[in-house]
Amino acid sequence: LNATDNFAIIGGDGATELFSVDSASSPAGLLNGPSLAWTAFTPAVYQGGASPLTISNNSKWLRIGKLLHYRIEFSITDATNAVANQVIFISHQLPAAHRPVVVGGGSHGGNGLIYRVGVQWLHVGVILTDSQSMYLMENRGNNYAGANATAFTLANNDVISLHGFFEVA
Repeated sequence: LNATDNFAIIGGDGATELFSVDSASSPAGLLNGPSLAWTAFTPAVYQGGASPLTISNNSKWLRIGKLLHYRIEFSITDATNAVANQVIFISHQLPAAHRPVVVGGGSHGGNGLIYRVGVQWLHVGVILTDSQSMYLMENRGNNYAGANATAFTLANNDVISLHGFFEVA
């Protein structure tokens, strides 16, 4: 879209509303700033233990209406706090106004990859278990990444790259 383009959104009630790319002329809260800029954030990453791992971060989010798109990308710079063969847990640290709606015990929130440098690639799904927590599930059965079927310990330089979207309350 260009700065002069318009687009329509059809709501659940069937009503159509016309918007412009320029957020100044759009309804309040529809766009995240002029030119749809992504907002950087830093998630806290754990593998067992009470202290987060140290990461080199490149994570961002973009909200359009009640839909929040995210890209979580980081490499491990210090894996000292990783506990062997434990579940990987991410606290996204998003502001309260931008947290997901979670149905029941968990909702699908996206997909991604874990690259264990020189060892393997794992394809994972993101499970939102509450408004602040993300768990990574291996895409082969009911197995949490880091434990269960492919048990491993995150190490320095390992990379996690996740993307997805969810409804905001």
